[in-house]
Amino acid sequence: MEDILEQYQASSYPLPDRLLAWLLFGAGLDSFGRDGRPVTLPLPSYGPDELLVRSDAVGLCYSDIKLITQGNTHPRIQGRDLAVDPVIPGHEVSLTVVGVGENLRGSFKVGDRFIVQADIYYKGVNLAYGYALRGGLAQYGVVGEKILHGDEGCYLLPIHSHIGYAEAALTEPWACVEASYSVSLRSGLKAGGLTWILGGGNQAGSQMVKESPMRRGAPRRMKIVLFSREDLPEGSWPKKIVLTNVGAPVANFWKRHIQSPQGWETQIIETGGLERNQFEKIFVQETEGRGFDDIILLDPHDLQIVEEAARSLARHGILNLILSKPRHGKVGIDVGRVHYDGIIYRGSVGPDILACYKEEQTSELKGKGTVWFVGAGGPMGQIQIQRALQLEKSPRKIVATNFRSPRLKSLEGRFKKMARERGVEIVFLTQQDMGEEQFYQRMEEEAEGRGFDDIVILCSVPQVMERTTSYLAKGGTMNIFAGVPKGTLAYIDADLLCSRRIKFVGSSGSLITHLEGVLRKTEKGTISPNSSVAAIAGMDSVIDGLKAVKEGRFPGKVVVFPQIKELELTPLPELKEKLPRVYEKLEEGQMWSREAEEELLRQKLRRL
Repeated sequence: MEDILEQYQASSYPLPDRLLAWLLFGAGLDSFGRDGRPVTLPLPSYGPDELLVRSDAVGLCYSDIKLITQGNTHPRIQGRDLAVDPVIPGHEVSLTVVGVGENLRGSFKVGDRFIVQADIYYKGVNLAYGYALRGGLAQYGVVGEKILHGDEGCYLLPIHSHIGYAEAALTEPWACVEASYSVSLRSGLKAGGLTWILGGGNQAGSQMVKESPMRRGAPRRMKIVLFSREDLPEGSWPKKIVLTNVGAPVANFWKRHIQSPQGWETQIIETGGLERNQFEKIFVQETEGRGFDDIILLDPHDLQIVEEAARSLARHGILNLILSKPRHGKVGIDVGRVHYDGIIYRGSVGPDILACYKEEQTSELKGKGTVWFVGAGGPMGQIQIQRALQLEKSPRKIVATNFRSPRLKSLEGRFKKMARERGVEIVFLTQQDMGEEQFYQRMEEEAEGRGFDDIVILCSVPQVMERTTSYLAKGGTMNIFAGVPKGTLAYIDADLLCSRRIKFVGSSGSLITHLEGVLRKTEKGTISPNSSVAAIAGMDSVIDGLKAVKEGRFPGKVVVFPQIKELELTPLPELKEKLPRVYEKLEEGQMWSREAEEELLRQKLRRL
């Protein structure tokens, strides 16, 4: 006779008539559920082209906190009346099929297990799972057309039976980390895209451009090398180039020397003198409101132009600041758009205005380099550090810092041994313990007089981003992993951006390819998302889990098991007293494992 766990794994039990779900009816935890408890709903029916799925595990994310805090005003559900049409959060989810519609029986069967790519697009519209679409914090749900036949195909990714439920659910945050190191920097202007070349005004552009040895006919007093199609990688030529404030000599040169690839029609549009308050006009007229894929700024006399021009960048666009000589002065970097829109800031000191495109085009951590994780004490910091240690070409030195110490000390205990085995120097520092000035003096020492090759920002404080930028090595990368609102500016020295040729990159969420990559690594055992679990909870304790996430109580993830109703929020060390048989099956006495999960389900599942 099958035991309760075997019945659960095979989905060979009668389905209940009712289910528990956490519905968000407005902004704030008071509007989450009813009287601090989940809502009871009837088990949903499903049609011939739909699946009935069971939620097995859900990771709680700080994004869930943002959704609950903002309610109707959250960007992913703006305009929706939650009081009438509530949301069910939960996008880090592991699912099992328990019912298959008639028309899907050739493709799916009861017992199939999946994770969900949360960023779902259907007919060009973003319908994120756990936001526009009801998510995993319900014991059962229906999956239909929008997920099964979205713009990128099916957003359900199959998982092997030997992968645990929590382990599968946590591939989503791991995929977000993976995506942050897959930012496309491009080795040339965007093929078929829109390029804006903007001089400093008052003929400033024509004062700084020099004829390339291969470009006869250009004004000889210029100080920056112009380019034509041969200077760019094959297939990286734009369909439109807009020239503004570059002066007649520069404009005439491009008109004479730029030739479009065969079969392409490249427009060269000269706008002449233009005040900053007219930038919006260029944005609308020349890009139809889509934005420029590449903006090249030639030695602007007013550095504020960087901040204003960047507003005209398209998603994933590149702003390239060129100075004719080293020059101090503050440049406003929209770190919110770096994170959410994937825009990139780069710079160099002339003469070659394409210099930054010719450098190594990767956002991956530098092998045998040095990396500083800023604000590393939380769950994502843990994933970042573990990933860095497990890279085939890992950094030779990792510095992980946090403002306060408790969570960081837990990570130190977890990763010191792994770092030693990998031959990686790892340092954990807490600013509060040292005081601000002593902390930054110590960071000068850790930078070894050359700076860090990579700095990864895991805290959403612009002032921290501003101060840490000066610790980047030449050619270094500032990776904005923490989400801050679009329009949030960090002011950095222009000379850092250009003379050191540093770059600002960022990303939000992940693609199917990132999720698939993490799944493959998990299946091979090269990474272990289970190591990210810090605490577990049942459906009755979801609010306690969310409060813990908001307060940053744990260094790892809180995982909810929706089919377990009564399980208080329990940090893994407390299992020793509360659930000793589960604790005995933790890996090395501290890490979540599939064996521990199976024991938990045997003890806590209600009779099926």
